[in-house]
Amino acid sequence: MKQKALSYDADTHRVNVFANGANETDKATFVKNAPPEVVERCKWEATPVAFPTAKNFNLTAQSKIATVPRLSALWTAMTE
Repeated sequence: MKQKALSYDADTHRVNVFANGANETDKATFVKNAPPEVVERCKWEATPVAFPTAKNFNLTAQSKIATVPRLSALWTAMTE
């Protein structure tokens, strides 16, 4: 997949129109001029991290976290 070959670092994130609060005109221009895989990657990178609690409650996701020891420890520390 081409998307895995794309590099994404702090500098790229800083200019990502989906993450830096750019207006809709700038986003539309970027979508029009950039390759589709770059647009998809930038949108994915701009998606905020969400934990399966409160309004995002998801018991399946919580049980998957519990099966990974390192994540389980972080989860326990976060929810205490």
